[in-house]
Amino acid sequence: MTDNNNIIDNINEVTDKVYVQLIDGSTAWVPTNAHKLDENKYLILPDNEFNENDFINLSEFIPGDIVALSSQTFHDGTQGFVCKKLFKPSTRQDKKFFEFLFKTAFGEFEINKNNLEYYKSEIEKIKELKALGKNFYDSTLMTIEQLEHCES
Repeated sequence: MTDNNNIIDNINEVTDKVYVQLIDGSTAWVPTNAHKLDENKYLILPDNEFNENDFINLSEFIPGDIVALSSQTFHDGTQGFVCKKLFKPSTRQDKKFFEFLFKTAFGEFEINKNNLEYYKSEIEKIKELKALGKNFYDSTLMTIEQLEHCES
């Protein structure tokens, strides 16, 4: 199980519906497809909720991530299993990019030189896309600004 995306290609059926936290201007839980790998280890499968060209509807976990679930009662009283912990990240090239977008939009990002260095290429990609007219959350753009100030 070294390449999560190769596993996805070999799955012929969805075994479970789980919920992933999504930011779309507010925070919501959206259903997504998952495949049970082991006791409480699930592989997030591709579906219509994840769009790699959408930088506003951000999923906490993306296709290819292997996650742990926990039971949750939603606002309407229904219960479901939500993705809570990352066991193994997706092997997608853009995993770090979407991780950065989610964490900065959700306010879970620490401003420090280590993070500036770690996400340097993702920050440059955001700047390039912003210059081309793509939209990003203000909190993401402010985080980039704060990171660049901690450099000096």
